[in-house]
Amino acid sequence: MLVRFYYLSFGVGTIRHYIGETFVDVPVKGAVGLPAIAEHTWTTPATAGHYCIQVELLWPDDANPYNNLGQENINVQKLASPATFQFTLRNDSRVRRRFTLRADAYALPGRIPCPERPPNAPPRGDIEADPFTRHRLQNHPVPEGWKVEFQPGDVIVLPGEEEQLVTVKVTATGWLRRASAHQREYLSMVTTSLVVSRSTLKVRRLRCL
Repeated sequence: MLVRFYYLSFGVGTIRHYIGETFVDVPVKGAVGLPAIAEHTWTTPATAGHYCIQVELLWPDDANPYNNLGQENINVQKLASPATFQFTLRNDSRVRRRFTLRADAYALPGRIPCPERPPNAPPRGDIEADPFTRHRLQNHPVPEGWKVEFQPGDVIVLPGEEEQLVTVKVTATGWLRRASAHQREYLSMVTTSLVVSRSTLKVRRLRCL
């Protein structure tokens, strides 16, 4: 399957920029090799600001080719401590809602290899008690030396159809001390690591350089 990567920039109009593409082999459901992972390296733009990453799956035999595009918001900020981001939190419902904001360092973990098993083999006794442990956000705290603060707070209550501008302040003193001079002086903040998800294909977050 062909997987193409883009990012959107915003100004007078929205401009779609091509990043690159890659191919992945997607076997039948339940076969060895699932999930298939598509990755691509992306150098963040020289101009700090808000961008959107898009990932498109191109499969000629797809019965519905109109649901193969995923989009993820990203903010690129010049390397500094603290770095400040802003986004608008909106309550689209008609009722009062409570929002809790939380920062984590989750990244899609590597695959656990599945041992070969003969057909009609009895159930294994070594199945994980909680197969989602590796993915639970409490197991991916913000790294030591990093601090993420939300203003006006990490708990926001909004009436129906109201919005609130949220400022995110990222302090990374410990990391900045270790940064070498040749590293690109920009950092990125991605809301989640999963860009596109299908039943048999997962696309990891682009590695930002």
